[in-house]
Amino acid sequence: QTCALPILKIETQRLILRDYRPEDLEIYYTLKAEPTVWEDLGGAAVHQKGEAAKLLGDTIASQISSDTG
Repeated sequence: QTCALPILKIETQRLILRDYRPEDLEIYYTLKAEPTVWEDLGGAAVHQKGEAAKLLGDTIASQISSDTG
């Protein structure tokens, strides 16, 4: 049995908020690798694209499990 997962998408004229997708890796890595972003957020920047890919995969998996859970 399969079910359609709800997809988060909120859109205004100037902003679109939506769930992460695998094709977001390039921009996700760019943000995760920028130390000045993480100074304000209290996290740590990643140093390799593979780290960002794992974090993005974990985030997407979490989105999926929370949608079905």
